Amino acid sequence: MEQKGIVKKMQPVIKAIADCKTIQIHNGKEQKRYRPFKDCDEMIEHYHKKYKSAVGCDIYFPPLYKPNIWVREKDTERDSLIVEYVPYGVTLGGEINRIGLQELFDNFTFLDGSPCGCWR
Repeated sequence: MEQKGIVKKMQPVIKAIADCKTIQIHNGKEQKRYRPFKDCDEMIEHYHKKYKSAVGCDIYFPPLYKPNIWVREKDTERDSLIVEYVPYGVTLGGEINRIGLQELFDNFTFLDGSPCGCWR
């Protein structure tokens, strides 16, 4: 890229710094590190591992245990509880019904802001 192109792209950032505004940087590589869950079993396993590390102890989850997982819609920031696990997706409580795991990944996050997917 030519220097003029770089300078042109940086102008909004320089103006924001001069105006003492907050700058939000989006790292495209971060999103690419994740992928949608391949099935609900993988999602539940991921959730269990994440919860165990969050509380700092080894908790036993019975094999048939289905956790109460809350997710947040990216556009509306509305929280929904996953009320059913089906082989190809989940059912959310509230106004949104059954969605596929790709849609869950594209449009929702867990409540802590992490993607509804796992590492590639």
